Amino acid sequence: MKYLSVLLVILTLGFGFNFNVNAKTFKTNGKTQTVAQAEKININTASIEKLMELKGIGPKKAKAIVEFRKKNGKFQKVEDLILVKGIGKKTLEKLRPFITVR
Repeated sequence: MKYLSVLLVILTLGFGFNFNVNAKTFKTNGKTQTVAQAEKININTASIEKLMELKGIGPKKAKAIVEFRKKNGKFQKVEDLILVKGIGKKTLEKLRPFITVR
């Protein structure tokens, strides 16, 4: 009976937590943040300021992304971001969980 009570407490506590398996954690400006899949930054519509929220994207790269988009049109897929000067494969892989081209 004692073990059953302990088990019930554990199960009750376990169901009280909200686990979001689709969330991604990243660090910006020294703060750890979690972004759900629905909150990805759309690189086709994001402003320079919004792009700068991404780790590794400063004002220069953010401006380059916006300028590239104005000159060449919308990105067709996330991978097209490497066409922007200053964005390489490593940067793309770090950004991939946090960006979209909806």
